[in-house]
Amino acid sequence: MPSGNIVGLVGTSGKLYALNLPYTIAEDYKNSEVFRQEKAQKEGRIYQPGIFTTLPEVLVDSNEKNFTKIIYQDENGKKIEIPIEEITPEIAAQNQGAFFYQITN
Repeated sequence: MPSGNIVGLVGTSGKLYALNLPYTIAEDYKNSEVFRQEKAQKEGRIYQPGIFTTLPEVLVDSNEKNFTKIIYQDENGKKIEIPIEEITPEIAAQNQGAFFYQITN
């Protein structure tokens, strides 16, 4: 399990949106395991360890349509850009010309 963290998202506009998550990916995975098991059971699916959804909230420009990259920082501080596809943000709240998006998969 990676012990680094997601530190940013890059929008289709090319703008970097920094994240300051209080936990590592490993901590998020461990802390959400019971929730993921219960969700799979409620949806009638078999629980699959290793697959999970992270829900960072980030304030982005209102014209941003999607995200193209995740910026991952490993345990040694090295930042790695990871291209992403088919991850569409959902508007969670609107705030004077900006939106809060949640990344759901």
